[in-house]
Amino acid sequence: MPNGSVYETRQTGRFFVRLPKDIYPFEDLEFVTVSGDATAGWISNAGLPGQAYGSSPTCWSSYYELIGTGQLDITVKSAMEGVPNYSVRFNLSDSNPPLPPEFFSR
Repeated sequence: MPNGSVYETRQTGRFFVRLPKDIYPFEDLEFVTVSGDATAGWISNAGLPGQAYGSSPTCWSSYYELIGTGQLDITVKSAMEGVPNYSVRFNLSDSNPPLPPEFFSR
């Protein structure tokens, strides 16, 4: 998911977040409900938070499911000076299409 992107989708969409550890530490991952009751829940069958499929010595990975309706931001503070924070927005509505398959591929 490119930094700064916005996705129109529905609840129950599942997705991986994979980012480089040295720039975006897993400990700085935040989910912020902007409107409605939109949130995300960790999915355990893909591995522990930060250690899910696709993780490596240089990248962390976690698997989540979108829940509710409204707007949800995913943010990670940058640990490197001059590198912007990571931010992605999900607009959740039952009338939106599901996430494309590449979001939940390992």
